[in-house]
Amino acid sequence: MKMIYFLLILFSSTCYSQTSISLYVGVNPHSNLLRSDNLDSYWKPGMTFGVSGEMFLSNAVSISPSFEYGSYQFDSYWAWVSFPEIRLISSSGSVSSMWRTFAEVRFFTEKGGMSRFYLLTGVGYIVEHIGTINATYSALNGSDYIEVIHPESRDFFVHTLGAGVRWNIVSQIAIDLKAQYFTNYNDRMYTTVRMGVLYTLSD
Repeated sequence: MKMIYFLLILFSSTCYSQTSISLYVGVNPHSNLLRSDNLDSYWKPGMTFGVSGEMFLSNAVSISPSFEYGSYQFDSYWAWVSFPEIRLISSSGSVSSMWRTFAEVRFFTEKGGMSRFYLLTGVGYIVEHIGTINATYSALNGSDYIEVIHPESRDFFVHTLGAGVRWNIVSQIAIDLKAQYFTNYNDRMYTTVRMGVLYTLSD
C-alpha cells in the first residue's frame, strides 16, 4: 500500500513527462543484502534497468520521477555457527531483486558546449526481495544436512544523493551518466552507476 501511495504522489502531475523521458541501464556493485547476528550473505554485482521522466523548473533545476528494477546474483554465505561440532560446507542461493522508485531534484551547471554536470538529491521507496539461501552443514558424526533460509521481503524509504553528466548528441537526444547512492540510514546503503538515453519531448 505504501508503494501505491508513493507512485500516486510521483505521477500525479500531468506535465512531468512533457519535457523528457529516458531509458537507462546500470551496474549494482557487490552487496551485502542480508545481515544479522549470526550470518552474513553477499550478492555479486548486478544490473539495473529503468525509466524516468524530467521536467525543468528553470534552466538549472529539474524534477525527475523514476522507476527501476535491479537484480543481484548470489555470491556467498557465511554462518557463525555456535556449535564447534557443526561446520558450514557450502552454500547456494537464488537471485535477489529490487523494485525502486525515486523522486529527485537535479541542480545543473550553466549551459555551455555539449555537456552539463548536475547534482541530485531526493527520496525513494524500495521493495526488496532477497533470494532463498541453501546452506549445507557437516557434523562430526559424518552426517550432512541442508538448511533452507527464506529471508523476508522488505520495503522501506530511502534518501538518495548523486552526481551526473549529460551530453547533448542532437537537438532532442542526449546521453546521461550518473552515480548514485541511497540509504535508509539504518541497515541499508546501496550504490549504482547508470547510463541512459534521454529524449526531449518538448522544450
